[in-house]
Amino acid sequence: MVDSSYYYNGGLAEIVARPSPLTFSFVRHWFTGSTSLGLAMELLGLPYVKRNEPVVALVNGQLMVNLIEEEKTLYQNTLFSYITQQQFADVPGLHLNWQKIIRPASWLGTLKLLQKQSIWIAKPEAVVTLAEKLESLIPEPDQTTTLKQVDRVLTEQVWTYVIAIGTLAEFFATFVRRECKDEKIMHFLSQQIAREDWFFLSVKDQFQVKSGQMTIANYLLIYGMRADQDYELTCPRWFEIPQEIEKRIDQSMPAPRVDIEKPQVLEKMDKFITALIRLQIFRTQSRRKALIFINSLRQSILKQAGQTNIKYKLREQLLNLHDDTTPYVFNIKLNQENTFPKNGEGTGVSKGIALGRVKQIRSVTAIIPAGVICIFPQASPEFSILFPRCKGIIFLQGGPTSHGAIVAREYGVPALVDVRAKNIPDGKLIEIDGVSGKWNISPGVKPVHLSGGR
Repeated sequence: MVDSSYYYNGGLAEIVARPSPLTFSFVRHWFTGSTSLGLAMELLGLPYVKRNEPVVALVNGQLMVNLIEEEKTLYQNTLFSYITQQQFADVPGLHLNWQKIIRPASWLGTLKLLQKQSIWIAKPEAVVTLAEKLESLIPEPDQTTTLKQVDRVLTEQVWTYVIAIGTLAEFFATFVRRECKDEKIMHFLSQQIAREDWFFLSVKDQFQVKSGQMTIANYLLIYGMRADQDYELTCPRWFEIPQEIEKRIDQSMPAPRVDIEKPQVLEKMDKFITALIRLQIFRTQSRRKALIFINSLRQSILKQAGQTNIKYKLREQLLNLHDDTTPYVFNIKLNQENTFPKNGEGTGVSKGIALGRVKQIRSVTAIIPAGVICIFPQASPEFSILFPRCKGIIFLQGGPTSHGAIVAREYGVPALVDVRAKNIPDGKLIEIDGVSGKWNISPGVKPVHLSGGR
């Protein structure tokens, strides 16, 4: 029987929220101990096990990390095991598993892991240098490459470097959040990251086009590799739908210019904050480069499979991998709870208090009425054009350093993350607090109908 407590909807699962069978067949290939994930751990000198089982799974159509498989891949040869999840959005915690204490490999792996992390903490500047080198190693795409060649480069190089840089960035993000609980730190981090973050600038520069300071041609030249679902192979890149992008740009809003003074912190902590900012930028740059290869892969698939619906094609079929006999259930079904609590406490990611009617958002083309609290599936870049139009935001998944949180903070929109808000009906009156992460549905208030598509 499948247990929902062994899945997590953050981390690697934030690559694409609800992948098609085609995209998932590639994603599951990249995220194993014997492919990109394992190669990334090898680069960083971290313990891992070369396994063919993917650490991601589709659960009710949503991409999630399978913590059982991830533990077997990353922590089997350590003394650690994952703590049982209470919610999909809970950040997985580790505990000492004393049943492993008799295995010498567990002690060696634990020492290797702790030693490596200690070096990172002792030399944050060296970690930034490493991330810069890894980002520079992502190759430029060759227009003449075949589908098999693109697949191999993505597996052996691109995702290897993206995952390695992301691991370094997440380690320092967790460390800084734990050591610096001041909300001003997160706002300062967001502003510094946003100035160079390619995904954030793709939102900000839309107003440059609207105001005539940038042409649509130049905009698409810079950001055309983006898509409504960036890593979804069936989703057209923005350069493929220029007229639709122009329509969205007409609705864009300027980002307010607010300079946040750098908070006073200890000199040692200042080094970690500076390192985290640079690591986040290298992470963004590596993901931007990955999108170029995702486009190459998409175009190669379209060329090979024709302009038919490629949604249900699979990597194994396209590459004629007849020897791949690994059984796999594409979509694990869990019982879905349709009820919703009247209040909750998630994670605050953008300060401020907002009161408004709920609107669940499931499409980037959704119409946002004035004064609504929008609930988004995740804090990923795909919905970012809509964030500035919201009075307040609840993300069902994401974190303080996600693109959604950065955009919300830059536009001054109160926001929090809490998966428990997923079933709140449209029209409910709700108050949210972007600092404490608390939200509360006003009792006795009937929902109202909100016009506009989803």
